[in-house]
Amino acid sequence: MRGLKLFLDMINFYPNMQILELGDINRELSSKISEKIKECGGDLKQFNFDKYIKGDIKVEPRSFEYIVIYNIFDIDLLELSYQALENSADLIILLDKTKDFDVWELKEQIEKKSFVAVNDIDILDDFYIINAKKMYMWARG
Repeated sequence: MRGLKLFLDMINFYPNMQILELGDINRELSSKISEKIKECGGDLKQFNFDKYIKGDIKVEPRSFEYIVIYNIFDIDLLELSYQALENSADLIILLDKTKDFDVWELKEQIEKKSFVAVNDIDILDDFYIINAKKMYMWARG
């Protein structure tokens, strides 16, 4: 997969880190993330999107350094992600290029939910990537 190394370089792997994956998870990308996080003694969690949105799965506030979302865009999911991310943590959304996503509109919605440094990156063959950072106190207080 073109750009896989660049994608993995977006994630700063370090000891005991926590990553959450949600959505229609891409097995190839997820397995590479899993390999890298095991090397540093971290933990990769995968939650069912519906259970996460309904609140059936409880997540402690500020418990993840990265949240990776595959092929889902939901406003409620952005709010839950903001709460679940550590301060100065990253949100990575991967969107299938064959599906109808309006990347510009999605970036605007992400900014409205107080994420900053929202960028779209085209380094993978099959996915657009939107990357954003939670910078607590910059936008929300």
